[in-house]
Amino acid sequence: MKEAVYSFSNSSGDKFYIRLAADSDLFLSNEMSLFLKDKDFELWGIYLERLGNAQKVAPVKLLNKVSQLIATFFIGHPNAILYYQCDDISEVPMSFKKKETGMSVQEYRNRLFTNMFEKIVRKMNVSVVDTPIYIDACGNDVYIHLISREKHTDIVKIISKDIHEGFDK
Repeated sequence: MKEAVYSFSNSSGDKFYIRLAADSDLFLSNEMSLFLKDKDFELWGIYLERLGNAQKVAPVKLLNKVSQLIATFFIGHPNAILYYQCDDISEVPMSFKKKETGMSVQEYRNRLFTNMFEKIVRKMNVSVVDTPIYIDACGNDVYIHLISREKHTDIVKIISKDIHEGFDK
């Protein structure tokens, strides 16, 4: 498995790790994995980990740094398609209005991720398509993003279909 790991700390001593891994064979069908390999595409998962919680809320500056590292990786890999699944492991500080509307933690992270990534790629002048995938897994919302270049949207549609078919089984 190919992998790239970036780490940094904030001024409060919290450590952050961004891991990008070409691990799509763990959740795509064998046929899809072979198709991507044959077409010379790689699907890279984005994994974020935080050790420490001295600073409760991640400031925008930190989120920009995460987005910048991911965008730089993306630009350096012309046949890469990125994916990210929003988790709901820990609560996030949301406004009362968002909580009152019933927004889930995953949905909040979904919107945050989309907004931050779109902002950074605009600054870098890169044409990127963020394809969200929503799956209702027995009442548990699953939000997945596929991030690709505009010219790869046909491949993303095929990957999206494979993901949906995998969840339907």
